[in-house]
Amino acid sequence: MAKKEIDKKQQNMIAIGILAVAVIFVFYKFIYTPMDIKARKLQNEITQKREKLMQTQQKAMKLDKLEAEFALLKDELAEVGKRLPRETRIPELVRLISSVGQKHGINISNLSPLNAEKKQYYSIYPFETSIVTKYHNLGFFLADMVQQERIITVKNLELAVKSDANKGIGVTARFILCAYSYIE
Repeated sequence: MAKKEIDKKQQNMIAIGILAVAVIFVFYKFIYTPMDIKARKLQNEITQKREKLMQTQQKAMKLDKLEAEFALLKDELAEVGKRLPRETRIPELVRLISSVGQKHGINISNLSPLNAEKKQYYSIYPFETSIVTKYHNLGFFLADMVQQERIITVKNLELAVKSDANKGIGVTARFILCAYSYIE
């Protein structure tokens, strides 16, 4: 009988072993494996989202840099717009020439607009100008004109000495003042 008990013990042990293997198999097959697959999928999603986040952050950093560069370029364009305006602004230009002339004690005897010249990107608005003044005043006037915010140049400068007993020695100057504007 002792053998039967051992056999029963062995049978119980075998049954418990088989049951344990079955439980482990069921756990592995139906719980662990699906969870492992799901965990790997989630890990892949996390990796992809991290990569996408890094790319987005890099783009955001570039965007900030580009926005700063855009603002700088916008400011530069505003400055260039002052130097090379899109509108002709002839009345404003005539007032500027007159006020700078008065500032330097110059008598502008002629300020006649000539035909505008159109280039590829800009137009030139020339003014035939004649003035009577002292030599240094002429220099100050011309220097002041070409240093204005708007681009202004002087062409074909002709000087003639003018002697006046009451006013001393002066000059009569004839030249062409050219103002520029941008063509879109």
